Amino acid sequence: MINQEKLMENKSITKDRETRKKRLRNKPYRDAHVASQINIAIPLQVRALREQCEFDQKTLANKAGMKQPRISAIENGSGKGLNLNTLLRLASAFDVALIVRFAPFSELNAWVEGLPYRVDGFSPNDFHVTTFEKDPGMKSQSILENATMSALPTPYKAKTQPQLPQREVNEIEPHSEISIGSNAQSNLPV
Repeated sequence: MINQEKLMENKSITKDRETRKKRLRNKPYRDAHVASQINIAIPLQVRALREQCEFDQKTLANKAGMKQPRISAIENGSGKGLNLNTLLRLASAFDVALIVRFAPFSELNAWVEGLPYRVDGFSPNDFHVTTFEKDPGMKSQSILENATMSALPTPYKAKTQPQLPQREVNEIEPHSEISIGSNAQSNLPV
């Protein structure tokens, strides 16, 4: 009986994926999908991290240099002006990294669905993001292909440009700390 339930669940997941892929063919829908993932996922992440750190909203507000009603508004999804500076302040308060980058839609969908997805590291010499129309991950695929990392195509294709010279680990100099806030200045070498 359990196997049949899993089969029905897999069929439902596959149908949902295919429906989403069809809807994403519409540019206004794609734009709204990206915005909704930011407007929904960020507040949920802030609340989850706050609870994970065992902070109340006032404690988080103090650590981030904000007021408690601002934290409440962010967590409820009604926080207008949620910008990179605000996200950096929250990341600092939680003592976590913040990753903001452009990505193909197949990667966004994998993230939304909790599927594995291979992401290559960043190099300015070979940075490339596949557009929706050229994204092979947005074409119809079987459940098995969608669910396995090895079957997903790598959206970042190396361009034939010279690579930056590699340096030994012991040659890399440590960076100074970065202060985050409205008067922040980076002490990192340029």
